[in-house]
Amino acid sequence: EPFIKIDDFNPLVERFRQWLKYMYGINAIKKSNGIIALSNYVSDFLIKDLEIPAQKISLVYHGIDLFDTNKNKKPFTIPNNWTGRFIFTAGSIRHARGLEDLILAIKHFKIKYNDNIRLAIAGEAEPRMIKYQKKLKNWISNNNLSSSVYWVDNLNKDEMAWCYKNCKLF
Repeated sequence: EPFIKIDDFNPLVERFRQWLKYMYGINAIKKSNGIIALSNYVSDFLIKDLEIPAQKISLVYHGIDLFDTNKNKKPFTIPNNWTGRFIFTAGSIRHARGLEDLILAIKHFKIKYNDNIRLAIAGEAEPRMIKYQKKLKNWISNNNLSSSVYWVDNLNKDEMAWCYKNCKLF
């Protein structure tokens, strides 16, 4: 996250934190004997953008926990008619997640294709990201997307399992 473009969406304090993380991160990366990248995207970024030698990078994907799909439970915040017709994203509410891109895609599909695919956003905002979340909610409301984008907050593992099983895209 500290290596993405720092912009005005984040509060000033968060931008300063990201800059500090960037400076410490660059220093640590340059001094390290080896780096574990979690995806090809990260590996390519390290090689191309930060000019880290490829032989210094190992690729290890995130592991997964398997859910008991017999116990899944639809979150009460998701309408009944959403099965298979929604995009699901989970994690803390912060600019680096790219929620703006997802919300713009929902708007694009609604306008261009008259397609009402929906978006379920799970997670919560840290106190310093509340203002950012409010900006997103206002933008959604001002663009008539309130019936297409739902904030489902924190979910338990059975609710997460339902979302994974029933969404069109995660």
